[in-house]
Amino acid sequence: MKRKTIVTVLFAITALLLTAEESEGQQPELPALRPAATLPTDSIRTAARAPWTLQECIRYAVENNIEIKRQELSVEDAELARKQSRLDYIPSLSAGASSGTSFGRVLDQTTYEFLENATNTNISASLSLGTEVFAGMRKYHQLKKSDLNLQDMLLQIDKARNDLSLNITAAYLDVLFAEEQTAIAAQRTRTLALQVEQTQALVESGRKTLGDLLQLQSDLADAQFQDIEARNDRTLAYFTLCQLLEINDYDTFRIVIPETVPVSPEGISAGPEELFEKAQELPQVKSAELALDMADRDISIAKSSLWPTLNLSAGYGSSFSDGRLKPDMSNPDTYVHYPFKDQMRDNASYHISLSLSIPIFNSFSARNNVRSYRIARRRAEYDYRIMQKNLDKEIRQAYIDAVGAYEQYGAAARNVATSEESFRMMEEKYTLGAASPVDYSIALYNLVNARSQLAQAKYSYIFKTKILDFYKGVPLGL
Repeated sequence: MKRKTIVTVLFAITALLLTAEESEGQQPELPALRPAATLPTDSIRTAARAPWTLQECIRYAVENNIEIKRQELSVEDAELARKQSRLDYIPSLSAGASSGTSFGRVLDQTTYEFLENATNTNISASLSLGTEVFAGMRKYHQLKKSDLNLQDMLLQIDKARNDLSLNITAAYLDVLFAEEQTAIAAQRTRTLALQVEQTQALVESGRKTLGDLLQLQSDLADAQFQDIEARNDRTLAYFTLCQLLEINDYDTFRIVIPETVPVSPEGISAGPEELFEKAQELPQVKSAELALDMADRDISIAKSSLWPTLNLSAGYGSSFSDGRLKPDMSNPDTYVHYPFKDQMRDNASYHISLSLSIPIFNSFSARNNVRSYRIARRRAEYDYRIMQKNLDKEIRQAYIDAVGAYEQYGAAARNVATSEESFRMMEEKYTLGAASPVDYSIALYNLVNARSQLAQAKYSYIFKTKILDFYKGVPLGL
């Protein structure tokens, strides 16, 4: 076998020898993966404090992700629009005041009489109230649409959180796989290092040849190379996860490494039809349904332009002129100064009015606007049907992938059992001198490759079942 093949052989030694038989060429017992640690319950913390569970990673990411925080601003805008649509029912109130001084021949604004060679200051004030009584229920439909728009914004954030949770789960499982591969590489390096040491002693005693020793030393060098590569892959996996978590200290960040990750067929117990029915509660489905309702509201708002508009207004006004005089009550032929307070009271006026505007012809713009929104409604309906079709396709594909992954896991597990027994027998022959280092490497390659396929199939199946859990509405976790 070529040297490159032997290098590949030794890459994936997973838990290669749980126990080795004691003999002249005995293999050391391989260490188990480190146990899971007890984690603190707080979600916002520095990465170096303790290993993180998947649930903690998801919770932290949802609370701190910048994109989600950015989308939350859209919710605030929608809440303001919703509040304003309610405030639009309140009548508008305005007040005004003006003052001016005229010289020469001036007009007294309170009596409408001209004064010759005079200086006159006029002051007026007004208060007006107006409201739209009826406009084809336009305000009502705008209010209902603002409610729907707010619900849609909230659903969009829920969708973003779900997508982020799936991405975190995938990255978390990638780290678990990288940790397992790193442990495999480290165990293989230690195993071959001790094998080289023991074989060197056998060469000195004449029981092994120098060629056997050189072959094992070459394998050890390749194992060390793969060990470095596995650790680098683990660092990249942590970096990817930390990027999703908005955490910079990926060098110290660690996750919980479970002693065992159960693989059970219960993950695919629900069929595609059941999954599709439960997936109707997903935010993207609800958002598509809301799009239909909002399109209906747009049509109603457009139709309101075809109705008459009735407005109600009311107002109060008064004025003052410093050139105006009033008769003296004690001497009617004498005129005295007219006080400001008395003028404002006496000059007060009130009004109330109703105005009706009936649309007759506007170049058919209102009717064409209604037609345009009806087309948009049909487009939203087609979008909904396409979404449902794609959702059904995605669910069925995810289910098929999960079933296939579970079958691959079963085949890989059987392959591992066969490869372990084959390697055990080859190990005994090599110890007795009945097999060469090349034969030993071939058996080791088969076992390592089987272990690597098993680990890959395991995490592939777990992730695919998490996707099915997502469609079922089950919270993501291990």
